[in-house]
Amino acid sequence: MELDYHVSSLEERKKIVDNICQNQDFISDTEKKYLADYLLFVGENKQTTKERKQEYPIVTQNRKKTTNKRESSLEDIIFSLRNGEDGIYGMIIKDKNQLMDPREKITQEDIDNIPGIAENLEVIDKLNQQLEKAKGNKKYQIKLNIIEVYKDIYLMKESFKNITARPKLSSQWKAIAHVALPEQVYIDEKGMPVAEGFSLMNAENVSILLQHYEQFKGESEEDFQSDMKFLLMDLDNIINHAFDRYPVLYDLLQMRLMGYPGEEIKTTLNARYDLQHSVQYYSTLWTQKIPKVISEQAKKDYITWYYTYQEPMGHAWKKCGKCGKTLLAHPLFFSPNSSKDGLYSICRDCRSRKIVKGDNDGEDMQ
Repeated sequence: MELDYHVSSLEERKKIVDNICQNQDFISDTEKKYLADYLLFVGENKQTTKERKQEYPIVTQNRKKTTNKRESSLEDIIFSLRNGEDGIYGMIIKDKNQLMDPREKITQEDIDNIPGIAENLEVIDKLNQQLEKAKGNKKYQIKLNIIEVYKDIYLMKESFKNITARPKLSSQWKAIAHVALPEQVYIDEKGMPVAEGFSLMNAENVSILLQHYEQFKGESEEDFQSDMKFLLMDLDNIINHAFDRYPVLYDLLQMRLMGYPGEEIKTTLNARYDLQHSVQYYSTLWTQKIPKVISEQAKKDYITWYYTYQEPMGHAWKKCGKCGKTLLAHPLFFSPNSSKDGLYSICRDCRSRKIVKGDNDGEDMQ
């Protein structure tokens, strides 16, 4: 499915969408969303520049606020938060119903009239009692059970009112795991790789993959035609060499992917590396620093491949004066300065170690 985002007329875009609908035998829910956004964004005055540039635009800021406001699934809310599970637990207060839209509270009338709600609330009370004494992975599993029970309660209410229940997020994972994820990469005028579409060079895309890594991997593992399957293979390869200088980040990443709760991660990493960081600090590393490291490494890998195989004579190479590695003479590997070739003689990795620790032997763990 190809959409021309240079077309600014609503009528012309309608023709393109009509043509796709008439000639394509099957259109997935995700593709339908792309088509809807393609038409709606024409008249959206407050669409951001970032949204205009995307091949598959996200919802506009105003629409996103409205959508988030009306969400009834805790799983959907977790997905919309930048720091995922940590964000939802930070919001949880004694009255769990306040997590939902205040217009959609579970009232006493709901408890009295809708079969199953009272029983499920009793289950939640028992789980909360277990939660106070639980530790480690058991505590994490109990929290997941609480979320699932709350989700069932809201689905009961929606069904009782004859409201079509929103699809579970797992169905969205299934759709994304099997749709085409096109990526177009080009080198801009500054010599930097620029990716359009769903790419590991985009930190936000990486964050989505990491937040739902197990779900995506499990869903796409047997589908040898799935773009997601090979995208995750590329992600694994990048992770294996992107964190050579960041042992703390690497361990944090592995623990998050294995489902360890925030408190256990904090205790383990602080003890292992003699640190004093908070749960929130590690959460920030997980949501911001780790995706950025991976996306930067993806850019380095691509630019190295490009000037090694595609344009082998198109760029010079340079030996780092400290570590001795021969790297591409490119701003991704050497910081710009006023020297003859416009780059420092020491690579970025070596300079960052020196800057962070103040000496030549320091190691930047974070």
